[in-house]
Amino acid sequence: MERLNKIYKTLGQNIIDVLPDLWTKAELNFRAGNNFAEFSGSYTNSENHMNNLPVHDFSDEIDMIIIELFKLTKKGNNHWKSGTFTLYPDNNFDIKFEY
Repeated sequence: MERLNKIYKTLGQNIIDVLPDLWTKAELNFRAGNNFAEFSGSYTNSENHMNNLPVHDFSDEIDMIIIELFKLTKKGNNHWKSGTFTLYPDNNFDIKFEY
């Protein structure tokens, strides 16, 4: 569980690092396998407009973090197909997986 908490913190920090000062919600959508990760995202600004999350500015480690998340969060022998990490300005988050 401690490793998962570090992964969630890293995901959240990468999102925060690329966001403007005022925002209301950010979502990171991802897919992964044992050797790949794909991700994109969006955020809602303070004027309630949705914008693309500049994921190209994330740290280089983000691919490996998502792959590790994939490996750690399977149900039995079933891996998830995709996931969404939703971050709020108060640092609370939700994470959902599609199996």
